Amino acid sequence: MAVEIGSVVTYIDSYRKEHKALVTAVFSQDCINLTYVSDDPNRTDNYGRQLDRDKTSMPRKGDWNADAGNCWYE
Repeated sequence: MAVEIGSVVTYIDSYRKEHKALVTAVFSQDCINLTYVSDDPNRTDNYGRQLDRDKTSMPRKGDWNADAGNCWYE
């Protein structure tokens, strides 16, 4: 399946915790930007939980040093 803007992927953070994430930009089928809803209950505003948007140019799991975290997979 080709990843495109609006696709849902799994993001693995630096603590190796998985989050469902929304693709916001595609540079290649291996490198994307994404956003996800914060799981920190203290990060809320008038609209609910805040989004984490600072995840840019994330490599696909298995590429580069991506298996250490900060990567994604379908």
